[in-house]
Amino acid sequence: TTTAEFYLSGNRLFLRVNGADVGPLTLEGVAVDNLVFRRSANGQSEGVSVELSLERTRRHFTASENFEAFAVLRGSY
Repeated sequence: TTTAEFYLSGNRLFLRVNGADVGPLTLEGVAVDNLVFRRSANGQSEGVSVELSLERTRRHFTASENFEAFAVLRGSY
């Protein structure tokens, strides 16, 4: 079994696998504005939805992007 943990330090997103830090998933200068994990189950399958909002400011310009994803948990389908 592999355990993956996503965590925020400051405004950066990091990954830890089986207790060992893998490192940052976001570049320096890219801020995580929103990170939400939601468990979903319907009686037949189980999954996790993820919402992620990123922002980068460079000089006088700011770019932001929202991401959404859904993953079905292995063995629950």
